[in-house]
Amino acid sequence: MVKVIKKLNPIFRNTGILAFSGLVVVVLIALAGRYIRIGYAQTTACNNLIMECRQVLVSSQLHYDRIADSNQPQAMEDKVLKPLSRIIHNLETFYAGDRLSDINLPEPDEDTRVLIKNFLYDVQRLSNDIDQQRQAGIFVKSEIDNAFEQASHSLERLAGLLAVQVKAISERMQSVSVVVLILLAGVIAISVFMYFRSSREKDKLFDLTVANLQEEKSRVDTLSRFIEAISTGNYSVAIESDDKSGLTDRLLSMRDRLKATADEDARRNWATQGLAQIGEMLRETGNSALLFDKLIKFVVNYTGSNQGGLFLLNDEDEHNQFLELVSAYAFERKKFISKRVEIGQGLVGQCYQEADRIFLAKLPEDYVHITSGLGGATPTCLLLVPLKANDKVYGVLELAGFKRLEEHEIQLIEKFAESIAATVSAVRVNESTRMLLERTQQQAEEMRAQEEEMRQNMEELSATQEEMARKEREYIKRINELEQRVNSRATAG
Repeated sequence: MVKVIKKLNPIFRNTGILAFSGLVVVVLIALAGRYIRIGYAQTTACNNLIMECRQVLVSSQLHYDRIADSNQPQAMEDKVLKPLSRIIHNLETFYAGDRLSDINLPEPDEDTRVLIKNFLYDVQRLSNDIDQQRQAGIFVKSEIDNAFEQASHSLERLAGLLAVQVKAISERMQSVSVVVLILLAGVIAISVFMYFRSSREKDKLFDLTVANLQEEKSRVDTLSRFIEAISTGNYSVAIESDDKSGLTDRLLSMRDRLKATADEDARRNWATQGLAQIGEMLRETGNSALLFDKLIKFVVNYTGSNQGGLFLLNDEDEHNQFLELVSAYAFERKKFISKRVEIGQGLVGQCYQEADRIFLAKLPEDYVHITSGLGGATPTCLLLVPLKANDKVYGVLELAGFKRLEEHEIQLIEKFAESIAATVSAVRVNESTRMLLERTQQQAEEMRAQEEEMRQNMEELSATQEEMARKEREYIKRINELEQRVNSRATAG
């Protein structure tokens, strides 16, 4: 074969060598790209699996607490048990080394299988305990909280081991990229060496080949850096290439989808954490004024607003009901403001009357005036949300700021308002029950006092009757004695 090649025309020989070199380059790039895509798919699958498990545990615990507090065991199946069953199924599939949907997970090693098995045991035990409590209709939150905490610990241990495996996959991807670059450099060097041995008439063709190879190498380097940046979670990385194969466009599309997914997860986690924190506040008992101050401060700071107010319905006089400002907060300070708003008056009264949110992105200059250390300014965004629970409005939550609120932020604020309204409703019911109990106790005390007075009167009346009977007996006795004396005298006369 070598002899035949030596006898060939140098032009055909060089052409064949360059063609073979190009084939090697294409094959190497294809293999490297396939390996990198598989590695990226595996890392993404591991991250998505752990993220889903975390989200299901957090949301299931929140739903369990809410369902347990409201004593609605029928909602436990859809809100808690089904999500837990889903992650149990995914983990069992991962443990068996099968595929999840259309994403290949890496084959788990023995250490990974042990941690998966431990986490599966904790989740199954948690699901069984919740199901038993649901069927019994008795919720013991301390046991379930401990089970959630144990499952979370098992998940974190599994996440740590998978993170090590993901890092190893990323390092292998980098090693493959380096090997490919070295092989590419070797192929280029061989091509250059063979080309310099050819005739001078092929110098231009050699220069063009080298330029193409350098461009291909640069493209591979660019794509490798791009993929590596995405694998580390950097979705702001850009790529510029004149790739005509469409790979660049597919990578950019993949980056945009991953970024959209990450943003959605961040918004979901943000909302979940906010609801958990405000739920913790609302479970506190004690001074209502202090609770309202903490709530409005939390809502203003968490949503990035500049000031806020909490108006509650004052219905002590059913013929003269109005909205009362119970707490105000602006620029990280509590504001001591006394304000009364009639129902239907202004935006606050209108929001209460219509029982619907009011959102304004452009305000009149004289509506709200925010004062900071830099001077005064009119906010550019105003949101009023009714505090509504069970189709009844208990007040209005008002927020103002310089930052325009997004739709997911408004939806979270509405959920905040629902939670606050439910708490206000419970407080009002408890207060009404307490007042009714006090009134009942007072009436009972009054009745006991009246009974005691009647008893004393009866005793006095009884004593008076006994005294009258005694005097009556004395009078009768004296009358009898007088009659006897009269009769004695009459007999003697």
